[in-house]
Amino acid sequence: MFYIYFPYVFLLSLLLLFECMEKKRSKIWALIVFFAPVTAPYYIFRARKEEGITWIMIFLATFSAVIAGETALYTIKKEKMKYYDKPPIIRQVLRIADALQETTEKFDSAIIELEEMSRIVSGLDKIKETAEYIDTVRLAGEANKAMVSKLINYIENYRSYYQKKNVQWVFQIEEYYKSDAIRLHLSSLEDYLSAFEDLLLFSYKNFYKISELEDPKTLKNYDAYYLLYRRAAEKFSKYNMQRTQYQNQFVRAHPKIEIYLPGARQTDVFSIHRQSPRRFF
Repeated sequence: MFYIYFPYVFLLSLLLLFECMEKKRSKIWALIVFFAPVTAPYYIFRARKEEGITWIMIFLATFSAVIAGETALYTIKKEKMKYYDKPPIIRQVLRIADALQETTEKFDSAIIELEEMSRIVSGLDKIKETAEYIDTVRLAGEANKAMVSKLINYIENYRSYYQKKNVQWVFQIEEYYKSDAIRLHLSSLEDYLSAFEDLLLFSYKNFYKISELEDPKTLKNYDAYYLLYRRAAEKFSKYNMQRTQYQNQFVRAHPKIEIYLPGARQTDVFSIHRQSPRRFF
């Protein structure tokens, strides 16, 4: 490592050496700063007095940037090397599992954000913002679904290898994501998002007819959209609770794979359907 650090301290020491030679000061300062760059502010202050404050600030800013850069490079290299000691087939499935964990966390976060937004949907701008955010949730869900499929396909391709090596955790992840509880949960979520989006878009397009004019035909259509939405919400709540119960049991039996599963926070998601049908207005 130290791809940035050593060139930086070498250049700093070189500049200091030239200054020491020019001002006839002890060249030992260049060596001291090379091995301990944090001593540079002390030398700058002694050599430049009040003028040195500016140079000290420049040093602190550049030195901090170098340390931050080295930390970032170390983190990247550590991430690339963390499975280096594993066989290639194990290494690949671990990387896919890590990607699955990342997409699962993003999907969870998107659902939670939509839940928070749904609590305060009121007024034209909020209705539009919430409707648009549903696409973000869908994209996060599609990315998560794609990673689940990629992991399951990879497990299928090397099933005999994992069985031979007794790598059980990959089969446990596969079992979880292939279960009926998860399939019904995700299916009901898709239905919920569609029904919620339809309701929001209708409300947005007909906002003034509903809120100001109270047009009977528009209100009747709104109630129809709301009824479909409420049924989808209740269905989602039901299957989400079943999914949570199943997941809790599964994690107790296989605690090591919990990091690859959805968050347990979603049991009370989207309670909006318990409120008034006119809550947007």
